[in-house]
Amino acid sequence: LDKNTSGIVIIAKNIMSAQILFDLFKNKDDLVKEYITLVKGRVAKNGIIDSKLSKDANKNYVSVDEKKGKSALTSYMYLTYTTDFSLLKVKLISGHSHQIRVHLKSLNHPIINDYKYGDRRVNNYIRDKYGYEYQLLHASSITFKKVNGGLSYLSNKRFKAKPNDKFLEIVKGELSYEI
Repeated sequence: LDKNTSGIVIIAKNIMSAQILFDLFKNKDDLVKEYITLVKGRVAKNGIIDSKLSKDANKNYVSVDEKKGKSALTSYMYLTYTTDFSLLKVKLISGHSHQIRVHLKSLNHPIINDYKYGDRRVNNYIRDKYGYEYQLLHASSITFKKVNGGLSYLSNKRFKAKPNDKFLEIVKGELSYEI
């Protein structure tokens, strides 16, 4: 997770578990990672973003680069919206640094309180109104489809985490919606 993203974090307790988890995250076919995010503007349809991303390691900045980038797929589904904001459920089909943040920015719907890729005016509005400093991106669930070896008991298991109270307050205050 990016440092300003809340939600589920997986930690291995030993080297064997770490290797299995590393392979799962590398392969990506046996994991489903879902996020909840509040973005700028009205998103009134579901979709898939398919664009190549390139990272400038010196600046820790990612951009869409169809010539030199790595293929990245992100699906999104709107949960509710107003003219100013939309609440989305996002699934990583592939997984790269800052993928969700950059993909949503490329649609002109940056994540609220994302000061690297977002809209500073809107971010300042939310920060000033609610006193919240973190981006409104939350890793809400992870599902293990098929796991081999010592962690096979995780197969077909889903783990969920509810956003923090401040995140929920902002969604309720701006969208009149309860997660």
